[in-house]
Amino acid sequence: MNFLFPTVLFGLGLIAIPIIIHFFNFQRAKRVEFTNVEFLRTVKEVTNSRNKLKNILVLLSRILFIACLVFAFARPFIPQNEVAGVETGKHVSIYLDNSFSMENERDGQKLKDLAINLTEQITESFPKNTVFQLLDNRFEGSMSYFAEGSKISEKLGAMESSNTGRDLTNVWERQKSALLNANAGKGNQVFWLSDFQKGNTSNFNELNLDSAQNFYLLPLTPNSTSNVFVDSIWLEIPFVKVKENNTLNIKVRNEGNEAVEDKLVKLFLEGKQVSSATVTISANASKVLSLNFAVAEGGQKMGKITIEDFPVTFDNDYFFVLKVAPKINIVSIVGDNSKYVEQVYSNEPFFEVKRFSINSLDYASLNSADLIVLTNLTEIDNGLQVAISKAISNGSSLAVFPSATANASSYSNLLGLNVQKQAISQSNQMLEVSAPDTKNPFFEGVFEKVQQNMNMPKGFQAINWNRSGETLLKFKNGQPFLAQLPNGGSSIFAFSTPLDTKYSDFPKHAVFVPIMYKIALASKSKSERLAYSFSEEIATVVLDEIGKGDVFKLQKGDFEFIPSQRMLDKQLLINIPKSGLEAGNYQILNSKTATEVGKIAFNYDKTESKLVNYSAQELKTQFENQANVQIYENVELKEFAKNFQDKTVSNQLWRYFILGALIFLLVEVLLIRFWKR
Repeated sequence: MNFLFPTVLFGLGLIAIPIIIHFFNFQRAKRVEFTNVEFLRTVKEVTNSRNKLKNILVLLSRILFIACLVFAFARPFIPQNEVAGVETGKHVSIYLDNSFSMENERDGQKLKDLAINLTEQITESFPKNTVFQLLDNRFEGSMSYFAEGSKISEKLGAMESSNTGRDLTNVWERQKSALLNANAGKGNQVFWLSDFQKGNTSNFNELNLDSAQNFYLLPLTPNSTSNVFVDSIWLEIPFVKVKENNTLNIKVRNEGNEAVEDKLVKLFLEGKQVSSATVTISANASKVLSLNFAVAEGGQKMGKITIEDFPVTFDNDYFFVLKVAPKINIVSIVGDNSKYVEQVYSNEPFFEVKRFSINSLDYASLNSADLIVLTNLTEIDNGLQVAISKAISNGSSLAVFPSATANASSYSNLLGLNVQKQAISQSNQMLEVSAPDTKNPFFEGVFEKVQQNMNMPKGFQAINWNRSGETLLKFKNGQPFLAQLPNGGSSIFAFSTPLDTKYSDFPKHAVFVPIMYKIALASKSKSERLAYSFSEEIATVVLDEIGKGDVFKLQKGDFEFIPSQRMLDKQLLINIPKSGLEAGNYQILNSKTATEVGKIAFNYDKTESKLVNYSAQELKTQFENQANVQIYENVELKEFAKNFQDKTVSNQLWRYFILGALIFLLVEVLLIRFWKR
């Protein structure tokens, strides 16, 4: 037999009280007056004998009453391992899901608060020599160690919601590692308290649970699973210009089992509402809503989309940062005296063009280029190939106009294609380009109306890449004129004719300007993100200037945070925190100068908004072949600790000692009341 509170046993010293009363009260001599001395002697012998027996029985009753009372408060129990003859460990690992889906309610109480109360009951259900590990979605280093129950209570009191969910495979790996590091052995207890979202739970067959440990799953199901949230957003025109109308497309998702009607959606820019609309969505469906807007000036604008939805409110706001007419850095490398590239981009202030001759190239400028344009280069040497490849890997786009005397081998090495040189004979007529495919997104907004006999540019084909990639424009003989070649996240635009009026009228044609604009805008729109999710690992922010030793911090109102970060050329790479940040728009400040260098938006992982959970019965089906896994169905806060202790931890004996104390108290009363002298 063990005791949950063994220090209470010091209370057995109270047994001395009835013993002292017995000796100083019952044993005190009393004077009795009587006329017949002989008769007195007989009565006295009989009375003393009966009183002595009564006093001893009263003393024993009082002693046993106090003893039973002390034992009851010490919470005696017989461990289940002694009953079943199995080994039981002294380590208890508890995973408490504190993701935002646990903000949902059950009977008016948040699931997270319910899980915290259950965790406190679990720690109180085990003997004092038990040590505990408390793991939540933050996966902090201190959670890898075991501590006594009082330390766990302190952590529970300071627990906040985490901005990310966790896969149960990762959770078990953390718990298993902690048990191994603690040399916990076999028969330990592992608890999972969660709403068991299907979006955050992997294939249960991949868990590989240790058959030597005991697992207890406590599914906490909310009363309602209705939720409407923003699934994703995108711009109709990726490059936002000042005072020009644009459209923000918003995909709204309804996760409820009932349709929602006339749900109000509002669009805010810089804290001011600029558009709104209502949306009706069927059950378990989504709909795309389009909101129009325009901005009066350039720069970065903090945006927010708000949906009024209850009872789940953590995802009612979706934050984003709108970059209006951002600077597009273009590096033009020419092999002759042509200035067509600089001229075409000189009309817009957001284009910044640096022109270099192939013989005086600043290779460092390629690191900050959004678009690199190669014009009429006869050969691309190895040094330039390496520099351009590095820039492309960092997100730069590339546009290539070959020379009439191009070295096909060097172009092949640069583009990673089998480029073939085409013989040009100016005695032949130039080939005409066919009308474009208006269904291609690249040409959206370029042509008001496309006709098959419309005037298109002409030219001689200097190189051929065997139709690799997506052909955007082609000659009427089917050979490519302009193609977009695949290269990871960057774009490579390859022309087959030189940018020279001797070989093509394209530099003087009306379509030259809009096509070159499209190429430049496409290079910028791909590198600019509207928002990031806490489920992602890295956020990339392009800064105009980064000084040596600069450290950047995030600020939102009075809150400041310095995330883990590193620099790559002019890119600031931020490790997205898994805790400590709430969704919202943040300023990026240089911690040295306190000046703003950019803005960034974070949102909660949308899987947290998809409130589709495993039921207790589904969990039982998943683990039906694992005897060491127990599923608690319809967990009730008031009854859980009692039921768990009785069935799992120990046979509780305190009730029997309370009953014994009452019995001995009753015996004492009866002895005093009915045992007369």
